[in-house]
Parts: sequence; structure tokens; C-alpha cells
Amino acid sequence: MSAQSQATATATAPRGGGGRATAVDAVAALSPILIAALDADADSGGSVARVRFRSGNTYEGRLAGGLMSGAGTYAWRDGVVYRGSFVANRIAGAGEYAWPNGCRYEGEVSDGLRSGRGRLTCRANLTFYDGEWKDGAQHGEGVMQYSDGSRYEGSWQQGRRHGPGRMTYASGNVYVGDWVDDAKHGRGRMMWLDRNETYDGEWK
Repeated sequence: MSAQSQATATATAPRGGGGRATAVDAVAALSPILIAALDADADSGGSVARVRFRSGNTYEGRLAGGLMSGAGTYAWRDGVVYRGSFVANRIAGAGEYAWPNGCRYEGEVSDGLRSGRGRLTCRANLTFYDGEWKDGAQHGEGVMQYSDGSRYEGSWQQGRRHGPGRMTYASGNVYVGDWVDDAKHGRGRMMWLDRNETYDGEWK
């Protein structure tokens, strides 16, 4: 395949690390774009290629049948980098995203989105989420550490606290109980350790 061929490639990725790990990154799908330059060396496992796209994005890794497949690195011109597995031009399997603001994700991905088990860390504001993901958002069981030192352990649904969970606030106060749509709702116990008070009952 030459640099002049009308080969195309696509990839998807979360854009931006997000100032807080709770902010779900928007997902931008790249349209098919012409390859501007290609340097590929054949070996027994397929081709190892260095590709520069007209968009300014680059790919370095394996090709199979002219498609990005296997291990590779895809870099967007805005500084976002993905290192990991590709399947027929799609980001899928396990890998690592790194953003210019210092946020980093390591874990499972599907169609360019965080899906499965993974950890998102933003060192600039000392936040992280370690747990289950679906379609780019926290979904399932996971632990979230917030920039103020608060910590949530429990269930998530589409990026929000939802279901049973435990919230330990920076003050030391603790809530253990049900959540709905990111708010305390249902049965729960709140312990204000700084006031030596406890409430155990319904929330809404």
C-alpha cells in the first residue's frame, strides 16, 4: 500500500481528560481521512506501520489487511494519545489514554470508549476513579476519590452515583445507604462525626 493509495482509517477516542474524573468526556469520532504518508515493513505478524494522516493525527503499530489491528499508538494533533490494542481500525481491548492536562486512563476499551474495568487518574487535582465503565461513563461498582479528599465507594449508573454506596466526606462525616441520580435517596444512615449526630432513615 503506497502513500498515494486511497486508503482510509478511522478511530474514536474520549476527548480531553476532564478537570474532574466525574465529568464524562465527550467522544468524537474521526471521519474517514486519507493517509498522507505510510511507511510499513512486513513481518510474520503482519505489517508494522508508521502512518501520518492528513488531519495531522498519527498511528504507529501493526496493520492487518490494510487496517489498524493489534498493538499500536494513535496520537491526535491536540495531544491526546492512545496506546493499546486495535481491531480492524477500531480501538478495542485494553489500552491507555493520556491527555495533555495530565489525566490518564488505563483499562478496557470498546469502540474507543472506556468500557469494562479501568482506572482514570487526574494528578493535577488528585482525583481518580477505579472501577467499572460502560460507554465512556462510570457504570457498575467503583471507587471515586474527589479533589477535596471525599471518597465514594459503591454503585454507579451512567456516570452518577446510583444504588447502594458509602460516601466519606472530607470532614470525616459518613453516609452509608442508597443513591438515586447522584443524590442520597432511599434508606440511608448519615453520621456527622463533627457534631456527634446520626440519622438513620429515609432520604429523598
